Amino acid sequence: MGRGREPWPVVAVLAAIGLTTVLKSAIGLTRPPGAAIGGYGFPSGHALGATVAYGLAADRLEIGSRRARVAVATIVVGTVAASRVVIGVHYPIDVVAGLLLGLGVLVAVRRLWSADSSPTEATDIEVRQSILEAEGDQTEGGDSR
Repeated sequence: MGRGREPWPVVAVLAAIGLTTVLKSAIGLTRPPGAAIGGYGFPSGHALGATVAYGLAADRLEIGSRRARVAVATIVVGTVAASRVVIGVHYPIDVVAGLLLGLGVLVAVRRLWSADSSPTEATDIEVRQSILEAEGDQTEGGDSR
């Protein structure tokens, strides 16, 4: 399966949205006084979503070096996270929680992604090894005659 056809980016984004919605409703912590928007503030959905979206982009895109992609993603996510506190719609803990939850989603999705592809890769390797061993046995058998 090609990189562009894997379901995990969609799964990760949906998990981030779902996790944000469930936790905001379950925990019910208010936003800072004077926040220009309503609703609950914990965790920061922007921080969580940015971590997942830009983290996935840094991991999966093949533009530039991995180090450069991670650096750009870190700067963008950090800017989004800081902006939520600066504009007064989140407490710092809301943003930190969003970042940590986003990292958790990324780790979980990456493990699922790896688990999804490893059986095929392991099977391919085992098949290749069996073929090489069989060819080696035939060659050794031919030499002993």
